Amino acid sequence: MRVLALSDSLAPWHSFWIRFGQYAPALSEAVEIGQTVEAIDRLGYGDQLLIYRYALAWGDLTARLRAARQRGVTILSDVDDYLWQANGWNRERLLGCTRVLRQCHAISCSTTALQLQLQVVRMQKALARVWHRFAYTSHP
Repeated sequence: MRVLALSDSLAPWHSFWIRFGQYAPALSEAVEIGQTVEAIDRLGYGDQLLIYRYALAWGDLTARLRAARQRGVTILSDVDDYLWQANGWNRERLLGCTRVLRQCHAISCSTTALQLQLQVVRMQKALARVWHRFAYTSHP
């Protein structure tokens, strides 16, 4: 099993190092840490991908993450801030981050309030699927 951790920043003072990076050397599996999304394409069955936040330079990762899921890659994320009200996060970046979170098998977070917000984000995906099926189905 391989583990790939992607972060929007690899600076030593960034929360990625506080929440994950500092522990990577102690893990039983080797962890590749980086910012290059092409590395996702090398992951296969049983591998794990941790995405910490989202960088605009990554573009829309939806298709790439769906393909990884189909190959048997487990996709995880961690959210430690309410990003939808964070300074420096414009609409495009928030949309990209939301799309990533919707592809995750699991998301860890730091507070109950944040957990509730993440459930809303993921529920919106389910509601969109239901609405799409409803809208394109004939009704009496």
